[in-house]
Amino acid sequence: MTTTTATRTRALVFVAVAAGLMLMPAYRQVFGGRSRFVRDWELFNEVGVGLVVAAFSVRDGDGRETPIDRYAALGRERRIAPRWLRTMTGEAGLLRVASELCGKLGPVDLRARAPASRRCRAGCRCTPANTTCVGRCPRGRRSRGRGRAVMKTRESHGARLVGWAGAEGSTVPMALIRIGLALLLWARWGEDMVLVQAEGPAMLALSIGFFAATAMMLVGLWTRAATATAAMVVATMYFAVGAAGGRTAWIHHHHFLLMSATVLCALTQCGRSLSLDRWRALARARRLGLPAPEERGPLLGLRLMTAQLSAVYLWSAIDKCEPGFLSGARLEQLAGFYYAGSDLPLGTALTIVSATAAWTVVALEFALAIGVWRPRWHRWLLPLGVAFHAGLYVLLPVHTFSATMVLLYLAVIDPSAVHRAVAAVAPRADDV
Repeated sequence: MTTTTATRTRALVFVAVAAGLMLMPAYRQVFGGRSRFVRDWELFNEVGVGLVVAAFSVRDGDGRETPIDRYAALGRERRIAPRWLRTMTGEAGLLRVASELCGKLGPVDLRARAPASRRCRAGCRCTPANTTCVGRCPRGRRSRGRGRAVMKTRESHGARLVGWAGAEGSTVPMALIRIGLALLLWARWGEDMVLVQAEGPAMLALSIGFFAATAMMLVGLWTRAATATAAMVVATMYFAVGAAGGRTAWIHHHHFLLMSATVLCALTQCGRSLSLDRWRALARARRLGLPAPEERGPLLGLRLMTAQLSAVYLWSAIDKCEPGFLSGARLEQLAGFYYAGSDLPLGTALTIVSATAAWTVVALEFALAIGVWRPRWHRWLLPLGVAFHAGLYVLLPVHTFSATMVLLYLAVIDPSAVHRAVAAVAPRADDV
């Protein structure tokens, strides 16, 4: 296969796979599909729904109301109180707490006051803006010069896409992603895949394959085969055991992202750097008196990882473009569900803070969805993305999601820049 043919083939593969990654979430987020085999990027959209924030009081015969502390009235401490008391969910949760209070307080006029709820999803979605045809001039006549200019621009864009998608570059970022993914796979699935947990011969074989493939993937031994095997094992775990087999604990967003990244990593020459394969290749070259093999390979896998990153940010931002989130109510729900429970101090100040945070998150996600494709934005945008994911990791149970997203930033950065940075930190990295 000639160089030109190989480059065009990689470009075609990129367009096909990237289109699938970018459009797949529409099946669920736009058309309402519910297949377990298709992943959406609606993150935490069901957490805290129905949370009731209420204050209880007792009204006496004169109509005066005396606030009561539900924890003290029931003889409980908040920090060790059961969840049904700390976090009232829906009318049933409110009535259960009220019933317990009535049982303790006796025949009293118990009142519960809750603010008007803003916490329902409106179900709206962003719609594409109207487009204007650029092929005609304002008076309706065809502009011959303009048409040729547009034609040339389209051709140049196509050529640039082919050159960009089919390009080759340093394999150091691929190796770093490979090592990081192996560690994250252990962190996410390791406990579930230990041999003592295996139920039946099929799961035992899957467990052995998981640890063998990821171990060789980590150290870079027979790297292409090991990474491809790890990708097949993890895909089997997600689709066959999780989606088809009903093990829904294995098909969350962070599981899909790890699986997708591993599959895309298998498309790279990630064993040509920072690996035992690299060490063996250098030893063979010295023994035969040949020059050291170059640490270069096709960048197709990294380009597709960039598409996966963009898809996550784009569809997550689109999902948040509804009044329930932009008003700050969804963030208040999350704060109540994970931290304050039904004692969330609602008020104007909290509404302003939560609404500001909501708009900031949506703006940042849209910026990241576009910015991962634009190198000039990386210097200021990627640090904001790292800070954003660090905050998510500290504040919410996102498991390996934040770490995987930040790891995939290595696919966005110029490979030669990553190579130089690694060589500066570890000058002998080129010899490993």
